[in-house]
This record gives sequence, structure tokens and C-alpha cells, in this order.
Amino acid sequence: MAQLFIFNVTPQKQEVCYRMDFSKDGLRDMADAMRSFRKLIVESGRQAPIPGDLHPAQAQSIMDQLAPVGGVGTEELNRLPRVRIAYIMSLGRPVTRREVEKVQQHNTGVLTTEGQEIRKRAAIASNDMVAKAVAANQEENARLTGFEMSVEEGPAEPGMEPAIPHKPVAEGYRIGDPAEAPSPPRPAVRGRRG
Repeated sequence: MAQLFIFNVTPQKQEVCYRMDFSKDGLRDMADAMRSFRKLIVESGRQAPIPGDLHPAQAQSIMDQLAPVGGVGTEELNRLPRVRIAYIMSLGRPVTRREVEKVQQHNTGVLTTEGQEIRKRAAIASNDMVAKAVAANQEENARLTGFEMSVEEGPAEPGMEPAIPHKPVAEGYRIGDPAEAPSPPRPAVRGRRG
């Protein structure tokens, strides 16, 4: 018997909903599904234990229920999936600060990658719109072969400053006709000297 701690890594207060599918003896108990439904409110950046001591089968069942919505156990922190993590779960001991920092760095990396991908897709969509406009007026735009798009983050409006300091976004994309792209240079072929 042990306690299961749940740490909320998200910036919002969370209602963690779960079922107790097993009895205190570790036996499957699905007689009344609504009776076994429970919820635990966990504030942002805080952890809370599931009330009472849990049988290992109960704890594992709750961890399995929270996995699809971003829950990971502390033993899984060395092999995190490339998705945002919402909850860190620890059986028998509270979640440590080091574990929280590791997941926060992971989430920052995932969000940064998602942002770059969104901006890249926006540049490609803009390119498609320009390509259609060029095709519609082909005679006037005969020399246009591509364009550049840049994204730059301006200063925050008063009262809208980010909670976490970050490096401002400033990146650009060059999109052109793939048929006109220069081919990569060929590697030098070494021959025998004779």
C-alpha cells in the first residue's frame, strides 16, 4: 500500500478524473462504474496525493487512465514522448523539483518545435497563395520565381507580457520553385595518381 502523487505541470488548475477499478485487495471491481468515479483538483505547479493508501493494482490503473491525457510516471522520465506532458505521477513519494524541471524543459522544447512547424506551414500556405496569384497573372509576373517570408515578434502590449521570459521569435523562410532550385554540389571524386 502506498500513496500516488500527481504533479500538475500545466499552467491551469486541473480536475484529475479517474476511476477506482480495483478494490483495496487488488481485485477487479467493476460492479458500479459511477460509484468508482472520482476527481482530484490539483492547482498549477502543485502536487496532490490520491486520497488514501492504494494497492499497486489501483495505482497502476489510475496511471494507465491518465497516460492518454499527458500523464507520465517518474520512472518514464528518461524516455519521454515528443508530446506535452500534463501530469507527473509518483508512487510512494512526492515528485521532486529536479523531475519537474526536467519535464518543464521537455515541454518548452516541444512547444518551440510546434511553433516552428506552425510558422513553416504558414510560410508554405502563403507561398501557395502567391503561386496562385502569379499563375492568374502570368504575363505580368513572368520573372517572379519565389518569395521570402519572415516572422518577427514585436513588443508585448501593456498587460500582455509573457509570464516566462523568452527569446523573441525572429526567423525567415525562403520559398521558391523546386524545379529551379540549384542542385547540391557533388562530392569530389578521388582518383589514383599514376
